Amino acid sequence: MSTRSNQSLAWGIGIVFGLIFLQKLFIMYTDYLWYQSLGQAAVYLKILGTRTLLFVIAGGAFFFWLHLNLRYARRPLPGDVKLIGRRLLPDEERSQIEAYADKGLLVFALVGAFMAGVVASGKWRELLQFTHALPFDDRDAVFGLDLGFYIFRLSFLNYVWQSVFFAIVLTFVASALVHIYQEALRLVGNKIHATPQARFHLLGLLGLALLVKAYLYRLAQYGLLYSNRGEEFFGPGFADLHARLPVLYGLIVIAVAAAVVLFVSIRGQGHKVPAGALAAVLLVSLLGGWIYPALVQ
Repeated sequence: MSTRSNQSLAWGIGIVFGLIFLQKLFIMYTDYLWYQSLGQAAVYLKILGTRTLLFVIAGGAFFFWLHLNLRYARRPLPGDVKLIGRRLLPDEERSQIEAYADKGLLVFALVGAFMAGVVASGKWRELLQFTHALPFDDRDAVFGLDLGFYIFRLSFLNYVWQSVFFAIVLTFVASALVHIYQEALRLVGNKIHATPQARFHLLGLLGLALLVKAYLYRLAQYGLLYSNRGEEFFGPGFADLHARLPVLYGLIVIAVAAAVVLFVSIRGQGHKVPAGALAAVLLVSLLGGWIYPALVQ
């Protein structure tokens, strides 16, 4: 693609985004006038400020996290690494891709950050409830927590930690693809060959994802109080308290243990132990999280 074509494409994309931005400005100004006519302009400005804050924090954090990991995966192979077997791409094709690889990864990170910011900006109500939570002075019968936690805080905590988990998983997938392109991660015969750098990076991301997942299992325990599986009442039933709740405790322990195994395996060579740790979490999650509670129910 010529330089002139690149400039034309950039101008076209810029004009499209500029028109979308102007449309959003007109909509926001119209909404502001409506709130102002009701004497509630301060409410609208509070909502708008909260949405903007969430967009900037979530989008900025996701961009720096993803781009930093992609740049780390793009580091060249050490000079003492000798490639065995067939190359992924011929040198001629690789040189053509290299001219746009870094720009493509930057655009990918920017688009991902924009989408993360848009999703986060929609959680303004949950954030305001979280930051303005008040106690109910009454506690639930299962965990002994103030009811205000479930009404004001739990929803936002779920969103934050689920977003962190998905950000780590997406970064793992994108980083693995970059490592494959860099040939730091290769399949030779029936064996996976990885450089120490790629092994440290990918197993570290998986271990971090499991630690976050362990906390999500804890939040899922609190979510059992919202169970609607019962036909006669709303709330946790027998299977929730005597099957799902104990299984979630077990999943917390297994996820943390699997994360430790992955971190320890970074210095190793094989892949059977890390794969076994991940398989154990998936197996217990499937059998204990779905099948066993269904049988008890």
